[in-house]
Amino acid sequence: MTTKKNNVVNSSILMISASWLAKALGLISTIILARLLTPNDFGLVSIVMLVIYFFNIFSETGCKQYLLSLPEVTNQELNTAWTLNIISKTIISGVIMLFAPYSASFFSEPQLTMTLYVSALIPFINGLENPAIYLAKRNFNYQGIFKLNLISKIISFTITISLAYYLKSHWALIFGTLTHFSLMTIGSYFIMPFKPSFSLKQIKKQWDYSKWIFVRGLVGYTRAKIDTFILAKSFLTAELGLFNVAKEFAMLLQEQIAMPLQDIVMTSVQKVKGNEQNVASVIEKFSTLLVCLILPAVIGLAMLSDKVMLVVLGEQWLDAAPLLAVLAILGFSTSLVVVLSAALSALSKTKLIFQLDLITTSLILVILVLSRNLDITTFAMVRSLLGFVVLFGYLLALRFVIKLRLLKYLVNMIPALLASTAMYFTLKLSQPSYLEPTVLNLISLILIGALSYLMIFLPTMNRMQKYSISLQFVNQQIMLIFDKTRNLILRNKH
Repeated sequence: MTTKKNNVVNSSILMISASWLAKALGLISTIILARLLTPNDFGLVSIVMLVIYFFNIFSETGCKQYLLSLPEVTNQELNTAWTLNIISKTIISGVIMLFAPYSASFFSEPQLTMTLYVSALIPFINGLENPAIYLAKRNFNYQGIFKLNLISKIISFTITISLAYYLKSHWALIFGTLTHFSLMTIGSYFIMPFKPSFSLKQIKKQWDYSKWIFVRGLVGYTRAKIDTFILAKSFLTAELGLFNVAKEFAMLLQEQIAMPLQDIVMTSVQKVKGNEQNVASVIEKFSTLLVCLILPAVIGLAMLSDKVMLVVLGEQWLDAAPLLAVLAILGFSTSLVVVLSAALSALSKTKLIFQLDLITTSLILVILVLSRNLDITTFAMVRSLLGFVVLFGYLLALRFVIKLRLLKYLVNMIPALLASTAMYFTLKLSQPSYLEPTVLNLISLILIGALSYLMIFLPTMNRMQKYSISLQFVNQQIMLIFDKTRNLILRNKH
């Protein structure tokens, strides 16, 4: 039992570390590209990805969720998952090429046609990925995945920056993305030497599970991209670029911390799903850990948004600062939704997830369409607040499915809430109007905020942890992170 817990902890740390390293390269890439390219280039690529992901959801077979939810996985199930992926994503690549001219006409962007022809390869390449890679995740074996993520990100980062320097064009982002997906697909066969073959023997079983994944994907895509779609039609391409870069920074919280834990939460819940109390405990632990890590980051991003944009990206991106300040709120709610959604998926409640997503997405769609004539900052605020509608819906769903105790769920957040409040006032008092927005000053403010948070958070958590298993879990993770960081520093010194 102890070994299993250690595997979960080590896997969590490894995947978060992998995500941080990969995203750090992505962030550096964005910073460099923001100085080489224009908001219009970023807006154009946003439209390309909007079209690709729209068509790609029609090829979503849900093989990852299906394989992770099974007690045991056979070769036939792996072969069926691989076959369905190839067939569906090959069709989608063809459809994207077919509709490329119409998409360019719809968004009034002539450059889109050729860009979509090339970008249509992304779903096809992604469909060739070895499905056996999910067996490694089931067994908490993340070493190979860690290395693959890092290597592919480093190589695609180098190619993207080099092309941006010479081409000064959005093509740098397109070819960099193609490189990343190609390396991930090729590398999946080195991590897991399983050789898949064409088979449809388990198609009925997989479809019974995945049909709700498919319709949920359509609804989920609408919820995630409706703001981009409305902006692409109602605002200038450059404004769309500002919005999406600000949103990318805000979503760092979700991508750096929440997404790496998604598969671990699914696997952990799957292993204890026969006991509602244990499932609730897993959800509470990971949710509490996320809030303790993400809430201070949200406040920091919101309060330092103008300095972050000016220092990190340059003066041409300063208009994105107010957007970052309000979209950081969205990063908080979507991070918690990742954990709650993963838990429901592991419990095979895919139909319930679809129904929940359909209701919340319909509400978001209606409100955002009515908000399309607002200025872009107010539009971003509306979008961020709507994220809590989705979060509240998932909490209510789990309240009825596993009797999740919402009061206890909220009580576990008290240390983070108190410490974040202290951090807010500390940062507010630490920013005189005459302070120049330099790299050194930005780093100083970040350190001041972090220290003020930890000074309140650690003693509060230590006092409360004897009343909460979730806070004991958080304390263990934090101490483990501190120990690993200290060992890493000592190792580098030697």
